[in-house]
Amino acid sequence: MLVTVFLASFAISCSNNSDTERQLSRAENILAQNPDSAMSILESVEYVLRDNENATARYGRLNARVRLMCGKTIANDKYLDGSISYYLVNKDSVALSEAYQLASIRSQHRLNQDSAIYYLQQAIAVTPRDNNTMLAKLLTETSYQLSKPSVNKNYEKALSISKQAYRYATTADDKARTLHDIGVLYSFTGKNDSCLSYIEQALELINTDNPAYTGYALNYAATPGANPIKSKQFLSAIKSESLGKHITLGFLYLNNGSLDSAYISLQRAESLYSRYPDKYSLST
Repeated sequence: MLVTVFLASFAISCSNNSDTERQLSRAENILAQNPDSAMSILESVEYVLRDNENATARYGRLNARVRLMCGKTIANDKYLDGSISYYLVNKDSVALSEAYQLASIRSQHRLNQDSAIYYLQQAIAVTPRDNNTMLAKLLTETSYQLSKPSVNKNYEKALSISKQAYRYATTADDKARTLHDIGVLYSFTGKNDSCLSYIEQALELINTDNPAYTGYALNYAATPGANPIKSKQFLSAIKSESLGKHITLGFLYLNNGSLDSAYISLQRAESLYSRYPDKYSLST
């Protein structure tokens, strides 16, 4: 009789585990297109996770991802630490890297910079050396965390890490972003010549119709000591209507004594802002 009861309980347990895995797979499949529905599915399975370590670890990653996609905080997450422990034991480096990255975001939501950087470093450590795209992404994010102005910044270390990220960058856009970031970091340390050199390299790599080009060109022109001729060249190449472009060009022309050109650029800036005051800012 006891054996029968045990077998029945075991069968129910296996059935519940299989159903939980199916529900997790369903949530993962619709996550990108319908995160709200994915969240509803995850909420329905949370209470049946029990001792299923694999499902709980998977739930931890999916829950954090879906909450972020829905614009919610993960500061109060209680599952990611278990996910990390499970993937460490089972040597699943791909899942472990993702769990570390999510834990880094959780630390950012908790305003804990040191912890955020620690988890990024752990993600870097478990990422294969031939996964250049992921390594560049993780190194770039680490550099960003080290240079955030609102926390304990370390520009020299951020510069070193950004230069590592550049070595792993594979696409022209990724290389340009890293070069631009290195330039900005040099500006933070007062080395404007180095800043201009790196941002100029970034501008030469990126297409002028890329939205990032606008920010790079404006940062170049705004840096003390920028070459005015090159500044006009970069700004004039911006494809989109940009308030910052017209204002900066206006003052460049004004400083050069080209009053008619200055007037035209500043009139365009005023017209843009008057028509779309909520759309434009000096950085667009």
